[in-house]
Amino acid sequence: MGPRRITGMEASNGSREKSSNPSCQSVYCMPDERARCPSPFSEVILGRMTPERSHPDTEDQRVLLERLRERSLKAWLPVIVRSLRDNGVLLFFGSSWTLTSLVVFVVFWFAFGSPLAERRLERNGARCQGAISDVRLNTSLSIDDEHPYQVAYEFLDLMGKKYLGRCNVWSESRANELKKSGIATIVYLPTDPAVNKLEGTSYSSLPAWVLVLILVFSLIGLIPLRLALREPIRTMQLAMRGVPVLARLDSIRRLDRNRADLVLSYQTRSGEQVQTVRRVTGLECLPDLNEGQEVAILGDPTTPGRVVLGEELFSSSRQPRRR
Repeated sequence: MGPRRITGMEASNGSREKSSNPSCQSVYCMPDERARCPSPFSEVILGRMTPERSHPDTEDQRVLLERLRERSLKAWLPVIVRSLRDNGVLLFFGSSWTLTSLVVFVVFWFAFGSPLAERRLERNGARCQGAISDVRLNTSLSIDDEHPYQVAYEFLDLMGKKYLGRCNVWSESRANELKKSGIATIVYLPTDPAVNKLEGTSYSSLPAWVLVLILVFSLIGLIPLRLALREPIRTMQLAMRGVPVLARLDSIRRLDRNRADLVLSYQTRSGEQVQTVRRVTGLECLPDLNEGQEVAILGDPTTPGRVVLGEELFSSSRQPRRR
């Protein structure tokens, strides 16, 4: 006897027979060999079969969901590093701009004198007579091809301790006058006599507006630096307060070989249904993701639209899937 096709009328009867003999699940089989008929299907409906097995991706995502609950800081390092690398240009530009400006500011502050010390000398400075020890042309400094005169002096503070000081005098007549007299009035801070100057001169040889301008330039570098660190900071916030949950992958919008926007929908603990978009870059498991499957994510309870995939955290430690 040849094989026969089960009709729609016999499908319901076949389902009852299946309960007593569950191994027979094939559309085409010999009546007398029904018990030996292997099949990967579970039920027959009008001649069509429905598979009865969970998608392997779902099982992987449930494993990821359990790992997300561990809150391991080590697991978060790859996604933070990846986020920094994606914003590498902004990070390099902002950090180099800011650090260079701050270095220039510090060098100018100590090389040319502090404008703040200048104000302290004007308000709280004590005066005494000091001896001029040397007056010479300072060829290491020039403005419009003019060199100042460097005047060296020494004085005693209120406790009788000796201090040495130097300052630049741009007036040739003033320099000659100091050289002839050998005595000058010294202004110093009683709490810090090392901060001192000749009366009538400036402690800082650099205008204060120059240092202010350098600080403004350093603040400009903070703008790209903030943009570069925004995503890593959000990731760290998710690491501390994120809620692990399974989300449905509604669609995949591929931008290029290594980037894609994933449209995700999930339900929060409060019952709110949320749909959001997560952009992933350089994710090794991206070709293995399929629309309609469940994926493990961490959702921000305060901002439900902010999520991160479990694949982003643990993709580097997973074994490659065999197809």
